[in-house]
Amino acid sequence: MGAISWWFNGGDSDTTIIFLGESSQSYNPGQFDYFFLAGPLGVVAGFSTEFTSKIYHLHGSDSKKLATSQTNALLVKIGEEIEMPRQSNCDTKDYVFDVDDLISSGVNHAELTAKNFPSLDKIGLSASLVRLEPNSVLDPYYSTDGSHQIIYVTKGSGRIQIVGLNGTRVLDASVQEDEAFVVPKFFAIAQLAGEHGMEYFSVSTSPRAILGHLGGNESAWKALSSPVLQAALNVPPELVKLFKSNMNS
Repeated sequence: MGAISWWFNGGDSDTTIIFLGESSQSYNPGQFDYFFLAGPLGVVAGFSTEFTSKIYHLHGSDSKKLATSQTNALLVKIGEEIEMPRQSNCDTKDYVFDVDDLISSGVNHAELTAKNFPSLDKIGLSASLVRLEPNSVLDPYYSTDGSHQIIYVTKGSGRIQIVGLNGTRVLDASVQEDEAFVVPKFFAIAQLAGEHGMEYFSVSTSPRAILGHLGGNESAWKALSSPVLQAALNVPPELVKLFKSNMNS
């Protein structure tokens, strides 16, 4: 269960990596438990020199070097004497996705689900990238399949409102770059981008997340007949007509 990975930044600027995953089966449920091979927190450092020597057929001095030479626990600054590989020797097409390639002209979002990337069925997650123009609003939506959402703002800023059960507004807050928030299952969320727009990356706890919309052409409001809306909202028929027609824009 799980896989071993390493990450290398060979550029001249910082790189941000966000790790998301299911932690209910961790050694400490709800937390990420790291499994390192090297360094002071690595598995090799935990075995005695005697064991390491016999396992890897090394002299005692070499076994000690293997276990103790690396003193950095997580991040390592690499010198020029080490030339890291620049190209993967593995087939990455089922594991590496360029989300920008999925966003075409005139479309403000892209989705990564098991429908178009079957490998996500194994992980149990799906993701989406959304870009909002300055001062634009994203129609409210909610998960219909019981999945939670984790949303991370990658660029810009805006304002969000989340409405929970029984019509209770549970969050009304401004968000900006590098901030994250959680949308519980069946809660509705709407976003309003700031003056410089907003981009965010979201992850759902379902490989085939299904969303219900409360605005736009796919809205449940639009599907209901006008008399039903008039009775439910207790408003004049003229307002119902305007309400439904505005969802086309």
